Amino acid sequence: MTWNSQIIKNFIVFLTLLLITPLNTLADEINFRAENFTHLTIEDGLPQNNVRCIEEDQYGFLWLCTGDGLVRYDGYEFELVTEGTDGSRISNTIVRTILADGDNLWVGTDKGLNRFDLKKGVFENHMLYEGYISSNKVIALSASKDFIFVGTRNGLYEIKKSNENIRKNELPVDSTSIR
Repeated sequence: MTWNSQIIKNFIVFLTLLLITPLNTLADEINFRAENFTHLTIEDGLPQNNVRCIEEDQYGFLWLCTGDGLVRYDGYEFELVTEGTDGSRISNTIVRTILADGDNLWVGTDKGLNRFDLKKGVFENHMLYEGYISSNKVIALSASKDFIFVGTRNGLYEIKKSNENIRKNELPVDSTSIR
């Protein structure tokens, strides 16, 4: 049996099992029922009901991106985090995306990228554009072992984790908005 025919055979077996398994059994096993969800709103302490992104840090806290700021949730209470313990501030309260990376939270706003040190409670702002380039709106974040990748309306940037050097990747003109 060739490698391709083995893949096709495995795929057919998978599809057959998927089709003969009752869907309600699958739903029962993964517990997707309304009574298993809790809906949290502004009445529970959120600054607004529009949550754009959620990320869990290494300490188990949930961080929520809203149009009214960065919010930390400990499972009981919401805390709006716009100022660090040293008086440093987030660059903008319109928070679009977030990425947990060890002891750092990388927070993308409409006015730049922020690194929030979880141990020290300090914000550091990164302006990504130089001079004539018109956008500092961060709309996507991703990470590898050595880099943080930052998608903006102006293109893709990479930040080297070891020294936080920022480099813009040149992209074709018609594909500069990175999501």
